[in-house]
Amino acid sequence: MNFIAAGLLVFMKEEHAFWTLAYICEKLLVNYFQKHVVGSRVDSLIFALFMKKRLPRLSKHFKKIKLHVSTIVTSWFM
Repeated sequence: MNFIAAGLLVFMKEEHAFWTLAYICEKLLVNYFQKHVVGSRVDSLIFALFMKKRLPRLSKHFKKIKLHVSTIVTSWFM
């Protein structure tokens, strides 16, 4: 969340940045910044399916070394 807030503060006054951040977290990134981070987990699974279709060799390699894609992409999505 800090990257989003910092980006907003570059272009907006503090109060407007706060309300924009609140809107992003509550309306656009639903379930991303809650206890179980369901939104991020769902997006990780979708990314894994996309990777299996578009990058099958990489997907097979991850499976072979028992590395779930969520280990890598969660920080990207957050």
